[in-house]
Amino acid sequence: MNNQSKFLLILMSSFIIVLIGTFSCAKTTFKWLEFNPGLDKAKKSGKPIVIDFYADWCKWCKVMDKQTFTNEEIIDKLKKDFIPVRITIGSHPEIKYKNRKMSPKQFGAMVGVEGLPTIVFLDQNGNFIRKFSGFINPKMFLGLLSYIKDQCYQSRILSKEHIDKK
Repeated sequence: MNNQSKFLLILMSSFIIVLIGTFSCAKTTFKWLEFNPGLDKAKKSGKPIVIDFYADWCKWCKVMDKQTFTNEEIIDKLKKDFIPVRITIGSHPEIKYKNRKMSPKQFGAMVGVEGLPTIVFLDQNGNFIRKFSGFINPKMFLGLLSYIKDQCYQSRILSKEHIDKK
């Protein structure tokens, strides 16, 4: 085997190893929907909506992306039990909600967003459930997802009590 053949063999082997490593290390993800398609999907599926109010300039939004929204359990719960919606402040299209058209900023004000990040939960019909402001670590977010999925808000169970039991 000549040097050129050896080089090609090593190069191809390295490429295959890198390719296999890329697929085995890739994070499972989910798709954020825009608000209007997300609300339509929630009504058809009967699943609640989790809205992430986000901005590209928001440091803690990016930290939640890296720490919370890459957690495998959270990804699985969001895919299985929720309709994930992201409203990017400054670039999200007009929102149609309860027979009104509004900007993302107006909608955010209506549901009580005062800063970013903020997570808002709506039921499958778009009715407000709860909002949570600030960074939410993976453990707390998993508890919140269970709280909403188990409909504890309807029984007036406090979210802290429910999360502490989990």
